Formats: sequence, structure tokens, C-alpha cells
Amino acid sequence: MKRRQGQPTITSFFKKRKHIIWMMQQMLIKTFQTIVSVMNKATLVSKSTRDAKTNFRSRRRRKRWKRGHQNPGKLVSVGFRDWKKAKESFKKHMEKEYHKLCVLQATSFLKISAGKQLDIASQLDSQRTKEIAENRAAIEPIIRTILFCAEQELPLRGDHDSGALSLTRPEKKDGKFRALLRFRIESGDKNLEKCT
Repeated sequence: MKRRQGQPTITSFFKKRKHIIWMMQQMLIKTFQTIVSVMNKATLVSKSTRDAKTNFRSRRRRKRWKRGHQNPGKLVSVGFRDWKKAKESFKKHMEKEYHKLCVLQATSFLKISAGKQLDIASQLDSQRTKEIAENRAAIEPIIRTILFCAEQELPLRGDHDSGALSLTRPEKKDGKFRALLRFRIESGDKNLEKCT
């Protein structure tokens, strides 16, 4: 079968795709170059400042730290330069509350990343799943009793079926449903016994 003129070929389709991919690569290169230039400017700004370790991020952090009770010292917001009094400065820094908090957060982060401890969301979630499992186990015998009554076409209500379910037999009949629940508890259903 001959190809008609003007009809696209398979090779022309792939040439168009290659051109699109090339254009996307060029756009990525340009964005990467702009990111690198912005980072270089930020580095130049940080090198031109008076303190050794201060950069544009630490200036932003100062505003955040001022919300707390303690103002950050030399080792947090300002670069450290006085090496003659280093031991005293380090001891003072170790006594600060924000340092203790950061050490605690770092140790918990390392434990979580090593897999020795669950993170807080997982701990809360595991507690919640445990409660859900207990609640499902407690309500399962009640639902099974309702289904049994429905299969046998037994009424759920009796003459006196309000209030808490007592484990002893009542003086007046309180309905087949409550009698079946009481029978299940007497036969050793621990989940239903916790529910009463």
C-alpha cells in the first residue's frame, strides 16, 4: 500500500516527540540555572556579612525564635567567633531550654528513622485502631444476637426492655432479645460481659 502525500509517517511522529522532549529539557536546564544563580547570590550575601556562620536562613529564624521565652544566643542566631571562651559558652548553651528541646527532638528523630520507636502519629493511630478493635469485638455478639432473632422471627422487644442489662434473672420477663444476651454472657462471652 502506497503512502499518500500529506499523510504523516511514523518517523515524523517520533521527530515531533523528540523535539518536544528537547524543549522540555531546555526549560528544565533554564530553571535549574536560575535556581543555582539565586543560591549563589544568597551565598554571596552570607559571605559578606560580619559573622562567620550567619546566612539568609538564620535571619528568618530570628523572627521565629523571638516568639519563645528565651532569646537565642551566639550558637543559634549569630555565628560563633570568640573561641577563647568556647567552653563557657558551650556550657551556657547546653543549659538553655531550646537546646534541650532540640536535643530531645534530634534523639527522637534518630530513633524513629532507625525504626526503634514509632512516630507520634503512628502511636496515636495504633491506640485508635486498638480501641476500634475492642469496640468491634464488644458489639459483635449484640449484632449476632439481633441476626439470630431476625432469622428465627423472634421479636426484639419485650414488656420491660429499658435500662441496663442485669446479669441476674429479672422478676418480670424483659423480652427474648435481652434473655438471649443474658444467655450469651452466662455461657462465657467475655466481650459482651465487658459491654454491660
